[in-house]
Amino acid sequence: MQDALREVVALVCEPQPQATIVLMGAYDPPAHGRQNEPHRAVVDRAVQDAAAELGLTLLSPIFGGLSVGQPASSLSPDGLRATAFGYGVMGTRLAQALRGLLPS
Repeated sequence: MQDALREVVALVCEPQPQATIVLMGAYDPPAHGRQNEPHRAVVDRAVQDAAAELGLTLLSPIFGGLSVGQPASSLSPDGLRATAFGYGVMGTRLAQALRGLLPS
């Protein structure tokens, strides 16, 4: 997985060498109704390792709390995927996190 991430980052940076690259880990649905899915943490750790290796910022829904406290209406009936509302909540939190990375 890290090889694929390195390749994608290189492809993005090639035409835009000044771009700031931020990686985002796996989506972590709010706890209510969620099945225990350890593979999400495995994916997130792989992205985390690649970000560290490449010197990039990682925003992690799992370890960074981007999905903490979302209401039940943010999840689809399967308890795994976000609804449009849930993606809106996540997008707002992601935008706030990205604003926090901007220089003052």
